[in-house]
Amino acid sequence: MTEDSTVTVNLADLKAYLSKVLYNFSGDLTDAAKAQFDSLEFPKSFELQMQEKSIKAERDTEIHAQTAHTAKETTKSATTVADGFAAKNDAIEAANKAEESANDVSETDTTRKQSANANAQLAKEHAEAAKVAFKELYESKAIQGNWKTPVIKGLGYSTDIYSYEGKTNNKGMYRCQSGEMVTFSLGYIKIAEVTCPPAVTLVSVPE
Repeated sequence: MTEDSTVTVNLADLKAYLSKVLYNFSGDLTDAAKAQFDSLEFPKSFELQMQEKSIKAERDTEIHAQTAHTAKETTKSATTVADGFAAKNDAIEAANKAEESANDVSETDTTRKQSANANAQLAKEHAEAAKVAFKELYESKAIQGNWKTPVIKGLGYSTDIYSYEGKTNNKGMYRCQSGEMVTFSLGYIKIAEVTCPPAVTLVSVPE
């Protein structure tokens, strides 16, 4: 080994080696000294800390992407609006976490950064697919109401429980689930709020 040679030693291995040397030392080592050594933590360089952070963050993006995928599939197979809504939200949350983890990967760690970004993008695609699947489920289970007197096409509305958003068609039809409140608006101006009807209803513009 030349004078310029260096050896990289894992911190855990170094601690284990030193522990072995000290514990096998022929002299006497007090219990207090042993306890003090057991609690010893070797300081890590900033570079090592950043590397470990990047490794963990990249792994987290993989986990979140898989979680988003599972949630997407659960949304697609859901038979109730409530179950589909919960699964869709899980997919969105996982995608958000994947993006956050990808941001924690160091820009200088090019390979891991690319991998993490790819995982985050995949998670986002799963979340978008879950949104589409939930929209289809919601509409298939929806109650249809009608805004009339006069009929207004393109009137925006949203529901409170499942956050469904839509616009009335040329017959003034809107969709909602039993028990939801439906808010109608023109742009940012709220013009009416009604309870989702148990059947087709006629809604008039309030005086």
